[in-house]
Amino acid sequence: MINKKILVTLSATTAIFFMLLSPSITSYAAEDQDSTVTTTNENKEVGNVTTDGGTSAVVADNSTVTATNENKEVGNVTTDGGTSAVVAYNSTVTATNENKEVGNVTTDGGASAVVANNSTVNVQGDITTSGTNGKYQDNDEDWHLTASPAVVATNGSTVNVDGDIKAGTGTSGAEQTAINANCSTVTVTGDVSGTKVGIESYSSEVTVGSAESNSTVSGSEMGVSASGGSTITVNGDVISNGIQTDITDSETGEVFTSYTGTGVCSYGKNTIIITGDVSSVENGVCINLGDTPSDNDNNGEIIIGGTVVGGILIADNSDASTFSTPKQILNSTPEITVYAIDDSNYVPIGLHFNAYDWSKEADREVLNGIKDDIGAAINYIIKVNETSAEAYGITVSGDNITQKGDYQTVTINNSFTVAATLSEGYTISGGKNVIVTDNHDGTFTLTLTNPYYGNTISGGIYVDVIEVKVIPVTNTDGSTTIVVEPEPVTETYTEPYNDPTQAPAGSIVVTTNTGNDTSTSEFTTAISGDKPAQTISFTMSSVTPQQYKNAIISSVASVPSNGAFNIVTDTIGCLDAGMIEAFSSRPDIDVNIVFYYGGKQMKVTIPAGYDLNSLLDEHGYCGFLRLMSILGGTEI
Repeated sequence: MINKKILVTLSATTAIFFMLLSPSITSYAAEDQDSTVTTTNENKEVGNVTTDGGTSAVVADNSTVTATNENKEVGNVTTDGGTSAVVAYNSTVTATNENKEVGNVTTDGGASAVVANNSTVNVQGDITTSGTNGKYQDNDEDWHLTASPAVVATNGSTVNVDGDIKAGTGTSGAEQTAINANCSTVTVTGDVSGTKVGIESYSSEVTVGSAESNSTVSGSEMGVSASGGSTITVNGDVISNGIQTDITDSETGEVFTSYTGTGVCSYGKNTIIITGDVSSVENGVCINLGDTPSDNDNNGEIIIGGTVVGGILIADNSDASTFSTPKQILNSTPEITVYAIDDSNYVPIGLHFNAYDWSKEADREVLNGIKDDIGAAINYIIKVNETSAEAYGITVSGDNITQKGDYQTVTINNSFTVAATLSEGYTISGGKNVIVTDNHDGTFTLTLTNPYYGNTISGGIYVDVIEVKVIPVTNTDGSTTIVVEPEPVTETYTEPYNDPTQAPAGSIVVTTNTGNDTSTSEFTTAISGDKPAQTISFTMSSVTPQQYKNAIISSVASVPSNGAFNIVTDTIGCLDAGMIEAFSSRPDIDVNIVFYYGGKQMKVTIPAGYDLNSLLDEHGYCGFLRLMSILGGTEI
């Protein structure tokens, strides 16, 4: 037995090295073979472990390294000069104490902070890395600085970090991955951030945060990358900040800046659970099915408890073309559960398969059919306002509900039941894409719909109690029905989905009559009488809000003089300030709004010369039911 008074406690069966910095000399703290090394001092205060000049702070080979003391004040592990702080092979390295006062692990020079091979490494503190140790040149001949992953766990290792992992700090700008796990287990209680990838996992189990925490995993190229049957759990959000690329126009010389990145990328069959949002400058979630179609329905699972910003892209390998039938693609796609898909980029579900060409009409038809099938299979999470649930006794039930992990879910166009004890003047709301039907027995039927047009699927079921405004509607038999005014939807859309001519055939129909046209339909006469009129009809599920808006605005000028402009929709819609401004340019015409609500076709007339701006709410919108509450409505 050898006892030495030094700064750390070591128990070793082969070789252990602790290198400490003196003012001018780098030396080993301990060098022992087949020995037990114990360190003590009067105050039982273990200090920091620090190296400079290119040596590792802790190197363990087939060893056990423990840093602990009576006062539980273990210090920091720091290296400078481009080497790893902790390197473990067939070893256990533990920094632990009752009061959780273990210091941080820090490296500079682009090296990994922790490298574990068939080892267990426990760090109770933050891991911080900086610097660079390599570079590469991209296709545009631009150079990028790189660094080794902050934490490397291979060959059945277990790495536990009770703190944050911050890779790629400092000013070098190097691309550095925070966690690289291969056939290992990594657990982090805090946040994980990298300047390349946040988590890169192959056949590993990686957990970040806990049910009580709200951690964040972030990377530039990817937030999370999973392959080889990995299980990834992030209790919080995943973010891809994007990698910047400058592109020079060969003709004009103008430089354009673009950003590419993916929030969560899954290669093959994996289990990925993200309790918060997933956001990216490009693809929110990318699912790569590989190069071999699956012959079963068990292809992993992706659960996103929040909103996916950037849509979901499903693809095969760039050099493969084996996914040649819809069945192969659908059978190979993992089960997808999500709260909502942000539809502002117009491609909530994208497909890229080498056997299909989007420019070919026949292929387009097949791909759109696959997208519809994938969309119909997505499980959308039902969220309930917890405060309202407690106050009004809200319960959710129904045969169409499927439990996915901690979440109740339902698929598109399927209904579920909400029960609540409500006072007069209150009702249940379910989110912008949810139809709510009052059953007048203390229950409500809620149905998630596919909003706006065929390729946009956004979910967002949020059950809450809202105060309502009631509107009396005069029926054809003279009776009165009370309806509820919903909140207007205020989405905005941009090119190319703002051009009415790009809407599907038959979804926008414009007809004009002079008032003396004997072929005028009874329907048009029921709307505008014998006035000369122009009628524009919409299939709202097939057009975007911007196409709807622009079609109305562009049609106002051609309405016959002193006539009527009839706007006919198959559901409730909304007018905005731009449409009202267009109407104001034609004070000589009536504007008739015709729409379906509650199984009835209703008409509201804005008479010629009316003060149109008075119709708008404080946000610059006027929903059809708001309009009816001001001007009154009749059933056609």
